[in-house]
Amino acid sequence: MATIKKYTCPKCGHAIEVDTGALQAMGGSVVCPECQTVLTIDGDYAYVPLPHSDVAPAGPQVEDQQETPPPFHPEGTGGQPATPSIAEITGQEHDPLYDEAVDYLRTCNAVSAPKMAQYFHISIERARHLIADLEKNHIVGPYNGGGPREILIPHNTDLPSGQRRTYEADQQMQALIDEYRSTHDGREPRVRTYGCSCTTILIILFAIMIIASIFGH
Repeated sequence: MATIKKYTCPKCGHAIEVDTGALQAMGGSVVCPECQTVLTIDGDYAYVPLPHSDVAPAGPQVEDQQETPPPFHPEGTGGQPATPSIAEITGQEHDPLYDEAVDYLRTCNAVSAPKMAQYFHISIERARHLIADLEKNHIVGPYNGGGPREILIPHNTDLPSGQRRTYEADQQMQALIDEYRSTHDGREPRVRTYGCSCTTILIILFAIMIIASIFGH
């Protein structure tokens, strides 16, 4: 049964509603009625395919974004050519963001191609190739059916699952930390927190119960 799905054009931000039946008939592509850009639909994301743009995919803001495997086009079968590799796109063995991606993974508890694309504001194809390169070097685990990939290097597993970040925000935060260190003899910034011990909480609850019993009579 066909349903209506909503997407956001990554080029102009226009909201697009597409019937799944019509989308399938069009081969997974749709034209944005606002900017007339041909978009490729991949799961819950709409993006401008390479090499025309390097715009990040736009779609629903969900934390556990599914990762879909790149399409396979065997050579000599008359199919479409495979998506160009990072070396073909950039002329380099590794993606220019490779080192930054490794640093980013050290602060995550899981990763997927859509999550990588959102963080660095890159296309889904480039994010997939970046993930594949990281997998080849045993930085992340293999594709597991659409769920987030396991991170194989030492990383932070204590981050809240709903925390959202961007590469630009992390760079700004690092710049602020570096500025603080330079003006405070290399000391790390301290975060002041407020809290109560379990004993304090029990005493407060006990006092509330006594007050309630007094006024209850």
